[in-house]
Amino acid sequence: MHSPPKRISRAGWVVHGAALALAAAPLAGGAAPPLPSAATGGVEEIDLSAAHAEATLAPAETFTLPLGEFPEAVLVDLPRRKAYATTTLVAINIFSIASTVWFEALALGTGLPAAWWFRRTLRRPQRVGKTYCRRCNYDLTDLTGERCPECGAALSSATRMPGRRRWPRLALSGAIFLAAAGAYAALVRTVPRLVWPERWPAWWSETLDDVAEANSKYEWLIQHSSVLSRVHELDLDAGGASRVLWTGRRGEADHVHSLSLAADGSALCLWTSASLRVWSIARRRIAAEIPFSDPLLAPLGGAAAQVQFSADGRSALLIGDSPRFIAMLIDLEAERERWRIESNALAGLEHWRVLHGESFDRFLIAGDRPDTGETALSEWFVEAGREPALMRRFVTSAYGLGPRLARHGYGPLVWASDMERVEAWNLQTEALERRIILPHPVALLADSREGGERLIITMFADTSRTWIVEPRSGRVVADLEQAPHRTRAAEILSDGRTLALWGYNDDQSQRVLSLYALP
Repeated sequence: MHSPPKRISRAGWVVHGAALALAAAPLAGGAAPPLPSAATGGVEEIDLSAAHAEATLAPAETFTLPLGEFPEAVLVDLPRRKAYATTTLVAINIFSIASTVWFEALALGTGLPAAWWFRRTLRRPQRVGKTYCRRCNYDLTDLTGERCPECGAALSSATRMPGRRRWPRLALSGAIFLAAAGAYAALVRTVPRLVWPERWPAWWSETLDDVAEANSKYEWLIQHSSVLSRVHELDLDAGGASRVLWTGRRGEADHVHSLSLAADGSALCLWTSASLRVWSIARRRIAAEIPFSDPLLAPLGGAAAQVQFSADGRSALLIGDSPRFIAMLIDLEAERERWRIESNALAGLEHWRVLHGESFDRFLIAGDRPDTGETALSEWFVEAGREPALMRRFVTSAYGLGPRLARHGYGPLVWASDMERVEAWNLQTEALERRIILPHPVALLADSREGGERLIITMFADTSRTWIVEPRSGRVVADLEQAPHRTRAAEILSDGRTLALWGYNDDQSQRVLSLYALP
């Protein structure tokens, strides 16, 4: 059985945080200004290792997410005051436990009634031609009263029973009992136990799974555990109150890997291990589904390395490597392919990242070469009615862990980080232009779409620290106050003026979503 994701994610984040804390120096103190920019081999270098923020930005709103598991993704729909989160949990289906004793239930359900019938027939002797009370078997042949003198039951045609021979009933009931007992004794060790009907009733219990994990006496329950993937809707006006929109009930085959919200807030796009799905929020059901077994997705070999959804939720960009690099844009409404890219030059890359705008007319694809640790960048342009055209492709310096990427609009610069520094690569000249040195390892990177060129940089030390930086001047515009103790994601929302951070507090007991109005 696969290791339960909820336990791995908690322990994994503790180890991850500890490793980052050991790697980081103590938070810089004092009020020393940033060092002046220096040109190093044609690269402009900005040292912020001793910088301090010009202002402290408090959150406009903070929500404690009522989720028992760690969210894997959180999307904020600010105009409609909603948020959507995906979680993965391990739980035990109590009805599944009942299904394993189906053979005992069948044997008892057959043998016990047969034994009761045999005993009842044996204790109620009757003679053919006489009449008996159905309740107590009293001989009513010559009685004409309204009640049975033995048990007091009201006499009628329904309660008067004609006498019958016992041996046929004794033989039948005895045969049924012996057949049930014999079949159970012969097949009890060989009959299959795990039966899982496609629509078996579900009553999931996380508590029962925790008990089975902690107590060796109940380890047999673990075989009934399933990995469940859920999509939650959070009401921001109600303080983050949640409801479950969708639950995948077939284990890892329904695990949600990617989630996207349509621009009008009407639908969610889900990429699971089994299919692409469009979930109607208003109707609370799947509106469209394309399984990976569909011939439409055959070039990907039945799976995809990564999926990115368009802002309107009508199309999806699928990236795979089987064996060559493949990128496909799928029209989810018409369920057809719009265009496809196939390239041997990009085959074998790992840790894909995709940057795009409102549509996929221009997008950037990055992937790591596992043999050298380098990161390959390629930019593509799609003109209506034509095949995608490669605008440029080059390889950056070695990163090892794979860069975090941010891009300001469609300008030439792409910002990348390998946890040690943040660098600006010029897509047109294919050269490194700027490097920002920071006091702590970089965990997250985003760019502001408005208000000039600004970077949102989250660093990990003992706690998360998020800065808003102007990379040209070297100014640390703001330090975010009351950010989650461990920030998992930072995103600029669609209005371009709101920053959403989500993560968890220091003891990992609370999931926190904070919204900031960018200066």
